[in-house]
Amino acid sequence: MGKSEGPFSTDAPVVLPNKLGITDPDLLTKIAAEKASLRLLELSENPIDGKFDAEHLRKVHGYIYQDVYPWAGEFRTVWTSRSESFGFAIVSQIEPELARISTELKQEGYLKGVDGAKFVDRAAYYWAEWNAVHPHLDGNGRACRETLRTLALQAGYKLNWSGLRKGEVSQASSLSWSRGDTSLLANIIRERLTPLPENERGPQIIPVHRESARHDHGNK
Repeated sequence: MGKSEGPFSTDAPVVLPNKLGITDPDLLTKIAAEKASLRLLELSENPIDGKFDAEHLRKVHGYIYQDVYPWAGEFRTVWTSRSESFGFAIVSQIEPELARISTELKQEGYLKGVDGAKFVDRAAYYWAEWNAVHPHLDGNGRACRETLRTLALQAGYKLNWSGLRKGEVSQASSLSWSRGDTSLLANIIRERLTPLPENERGPQIIPVHRESARHDHGNK
């Protein structure tokens, strides 16, 4: 990570600030995954509605990680990278980039009415774009996949993330970062995408999750 002002700095310990008092990074990873999985199970029945913009991503991340991180739903305040060769968006560009992405998605009608092949292609593009921004300090992968799942529902598809193989998403994401190649991300989506039955399509299948996720940005 690069140094920046804010609650997280390059000199901070490897273990991220958490609500559980955990100081072991491996244990935190394990517990965070377990608690996130329970919240994702809730969202599978009651997705968070939104415009796929910065606020929508905040709400999704905040809900998933509300039990683990006091900063759940907040955007990072430090520069970070996955490797020396690729850095995610600098802090000042996080919101502008998310605004650009949401504008593009809106212009495409949120991919509603497109056939499966077109949905796979464009969803892979937006997945890569959100990945490249990487707005949160941790938990971007789960939050992004849940957002994509909701996008698929609204477009008339079911996207089932179960059965992801270890390293599969990381490899696909690295290819998109290093070469702008979204083919592996598209393959992951294609393998897990099925059309919804006609009687399950439409706005009514997306209940609006209005329960507070304890990430009200006015009360931090």
